[in-house]
Amino acid sequence: MFTTRPALLALAALALSAPATASAAGPSGLTLFGGLGGGGAVSGSRSDATVGGIFEAEAGAGLELAGGLRPEVALTIGLAPRSFLGLRPGVRWALEGLPFYARAALDFAAPGGSWRLRWLLAGAGAQVNVTDQLGLFAEADLGIPIASKAGLAFLFRAGAAFRF
Repeated sequence: MFTTRPALLALAALALSAPATASAAGPSGLTLFGGLGGGGAVSGSRSDATVGGIFEAEAGAGLELAGGLRPEVALTIGLAPRSFLGLRPGVRWALEGLPFYARAALDFAAPGGSWRLRWLLAGAGAQVNVTDQLGLFAEADLGIPIASKAGLAFLFRAGAAFRF
């Protein structure tokens, strides 16, 4: 009678050996990333301040350069409180030998149907590399309002990054 245990062990051995041979050449520097995030934006003056929630998905690509710099561009899709499409060009600077990084980006979005620059995002994060190609990250951004009705934003995001 055929058992699946030896077949599963053989497949596991092949799967574990494949990343070792692929990583021998080293990553090229191209990184694809994606994540889910949320937070809020406070707008108005002290007496009539309003707080709005934000929930969004982000997917993007970056190119890792020397010195820990990674210029990147991301596409954002607003999931709540209303849907929108956005674009975030930015840069990430990783601290050598540490899992921490700083990031800055411009947030262009079309929440009301017309594209506008909403925020200058500045933040920090941490990434834990599971393998040479896969990393998991969490980050927080402060959005300084550029548009008059954008409000001050606080965004938190978690996701995965794949290096090729």
